[in-house]
Amino acid sequence: MSANAGHRGQAETSAGSVWELQAGGYHRFFSQFTMPVARPLLDAARVTAGSTVLDAGAGPGHAARAARARGARVVAADLSAAMLACARHADPLLPLVRADAGTLPVAGGAFTAVVAGFCLPHLADPAAGTAELARALAPGGWLAVSIWDAPARARHTGLLADAIADVTGTPPPTPAVPAGRLRELLQAAGLDHAECSTLRWVHPVPSAQALWDGLLASPVAAAAAVLRATPAIQRRIRERFLTLAAALTDAGGTVRLPVSAVISAAQRPPAHGPRGYRPTTAASAPQASGLMLWLSRKMLSGS
Repeated sequence: MSANAGHRGQAETSAGSVWELQAGGYHRFFSQFTMPVARPLLDAARVTAGSTVLDAGAGPGHAARAARARGARVVAADLSAAMLACARHADPLLPLVRADAGTLPVAGGAFTAVVAGFCLPHLADPAAGTAELARALAPGGWLAVSIWDAPARARHTGLLADAIADVTGTPPPTPAVPAGRLRELLQAAGLDHAECSTLRWVHPVPSAQALWDGLLASPVAAAAAVLRATPAIQRRIRERFLTLAAALTDAGGTVRLPVSAVISAAQRPPAHGPRGYRPTTAASAPQASGLMLWLSRKMLSGS
């Protein structure tokens, strides 16, 4: 899901442009991998009827819509206008706000649950971003985040990363937020009872070529590396990718992709704010959006 915290200027414009240009590809293709995680993510955040939920880095809004289906009151926030347009198309009544997940324009303690699906690795400072997500939690509320597992287990992206490494001799980059760091991030944000779980499944894609085309049309880091390569290198990467995919392809040509995601959740202490927590007032909220503050205050008041 698209998010960007800390970087401004050219770096932010570049990152934002990727999501704006490839939001459609993400929605049409890559969402098939993120959708199965939405409900387990809500479960981890203890979202039930009557919960007030912030979906940060909401993308096309799958988790937000699933929360609404449970009877929760939801605000979906994303930095990409194109992503929000996808969410609006899917549910015209879903409250949407264009906002940076790392500098949320919300009152402190506004939500009983905050979810951030596949958002943390896109933040310039995951620790500061996690603390900002925790700031939005009411006492006793839960924050739940998800990331992809290691490429060896999350083959929907690992397959392409391996093909690039095999052709270029450059090892895949270290994950921005490895699974082993999630508990540390949540605890450093002042949250308690941190827990972690892994969700694994096998996802069918009609063909290796469909997988290749879909990945290149999505805002995936490995896909960006392919598109930056020369045409000759791109051809070699594609050939290697199709060879690797063949090992996962059944007799009918369907690629059976092992997919693995890690979900981690933790609770803001019920009786007092988390360590380092500073309530944010309307005056001090960073570039506060009037709509976002209005929505969060309504949720705090229960009106």
